Amino acid sequence: MATMTIDENDENAVYGWPKKKFKYQDREIETCGFLEKDSPSWPAFHIAFLLSSYVVPLILISVLYMWMLSRLWRSSVGGRSAESKKGKKRVTRLVVIVVAAFASLWFPIQVILVLKSVDVFVPNTHFKISLQIVSHVLAYTSSCINPLLYAFLSENFRKAFRKVTRHPVGLGSLCSQGTVIAPEDNFSLYQA
Repeated sequence: MATMTIDENDENAVYGWPKKKFKYQDREIETCGFLEKDSPSWPAFHIAFLLSSYVVPLILISVLYMWMLSRLWRSSVGGRSAESKKGKKRVTRLVVIVVAAFASLWFPIQVILVLKSVDVFVPNTHFKISLQIVSHVLAYTSSCINPLLYAFLSENFRKAFRKVTRHPVGLGSLCSQGTVIAPEDNFSLYQA
């Protein structure tokens, strides 16, 4: 069970924010943070955070991507050919996956933060602490997943990647240009 005390007169307080001391099992943990009485309510803060960092961006990317897709599908670029429709379907699938990835990766931490602010979620067990950490990691993963999605959902990228991985050390394109790999030279390269 964790207990907390706040020392408002602590001379080591950072930028006027006092240290909060937590007792967890046999350890005392210190953190600094907002004073409850001097700050806006935590539920209001976290609901505003949810709106500004999740709901508004999700609505914004959804609306902008829908606008982009509607222009793509209405355009006559590529004509009405089967290949053009196939390309438009690939782009649509990619956009849906990118938006779904953002929504699903950021959702868990947003829910946990709001629930913590109204004392519904209390990270007082290893499972709950682990759940919060995993939720943070998922949210941070969202920042780096888009380039991977664009790359692996692109047919051109997959073809090039397969071509490179079929040859040792990715030298497939070098071998086709007349470069010879000499095993006796420990795979050093020289021109033929």
